[in-house]
Amino acid sequence: MADLTPPPFPYITHGISIMKHETCGPGPRAERCASALRGMIVPPPPPKKWDIRRIDDRFETVGKAKKDRLLMVHRLRTADKNGRRLGKRLKRCRTKERCGSSACRTCGRQVRRWFVGEAMRLLKQIQLERSELLEHPILTVTLINRKHQRAPGQLHSLDIIKMVKQLQTQLARGGLRHVVVFGGVDFSFNVDATGTKGWEPYWAPHFHLVVIGTTKKALKAALDRHFDKDETVAKPIQVTPLRETLKDRCEFLSYCLKTAFERKVYRRTKKGIRPSNEDLNKAESLELAMYLEKYLPFHRMFLKNASRIGSKLVLKLRPDELSSRTEGQNPQKGLKRARRAKLRQR
Repeated sequence: MADLTPPPFPYITHGISIMKHETCGPGPRAERCASALRGMIVPPPPPKKWDIRRIDDRFETVGKAKKDRLLMVHRLRTADKNGRRLGKRLKRCRTKERCGSSACRTCGRQVRRWFVGEAMRLLKQIQLERSELLEHPILTVTLINRKHQRAPGQLHSLDIIKMVKQLQTQLARGGLRHVVVFGGVDFSFNVDATGTKGWEPYWAPHFHLVVIGTTKKALKAALDRHFDKDETVAKPIQVTPLRETLKDRCEFLSYCLKTAFERKVYRRTKKGIRPSNEDLNKAESLELAMYLEKYLPFHRMFLKNASRIGSKLVLKLRPDELSSRTEGQNPQKGLKRARRAKLRQR
């Protein structure tokens, strides 16, 4: 019989409480819901051959993640009522009773390990079953949209779920319905220490993505009109090929869902004004932790033509979306022709 005792604090999904006892009530349905909820919040470990913990020596250890979690617990003691509740929840996080909070470094570490393993499995599946997607090099992409920037204290006004859906729509409307994408949302707090750039400190949410099935030119053409340059964003779209070594691929995938968020401080150096990465201060880390608490860890994940079903990532690309994708040809036209051909056959 599954343990139906309600958790000490509600799990929040986009502002909706999904506590076990509120969702299902007693009975077999509650057991199924509790099991699914645990699998959704704390995923299983990855296969050993794709375990980033074994591949990358610099991957954070359990001890380091626990130390950072307890530091956040200490900082939350002086927060408001909701902050103190979050601190108690993080403090109770144990090996067999994980809290599942997006603000927890320990749970975030487990999600990163799982994500790397599942993404590498998807890459292997694409290589075996959909090799036509690998006609072009796999790309790593960083996207920074200035419309997502928020002033200190205003991070709560940003909706991660809408942010992810917006980018999915932009890719589809840009003629990239066929591409396979997985990655995540990252945060940084940018500060101008020189006072010459003309902008105040701000939160800068951005995407780190792996894109399969298109070229750098086509990707930029699809997204250029949505990502504008200004004094705070010099390169809103940064695209580079992904190296083919196992370590490089796993490291970038792990970076997509990293939980160590940074303060990017621009200072004057001998080579000009350059950013340096520092740890967030207490006020900034508290604001970000309270913001992330509103979401499950998987809400930061970005997927296109793939989806998460329980603890698995599944490829969801239809065969007709792969037709007529030659260089310089709009993939939407090929898709429409394939659909019209099917209708004529009927």
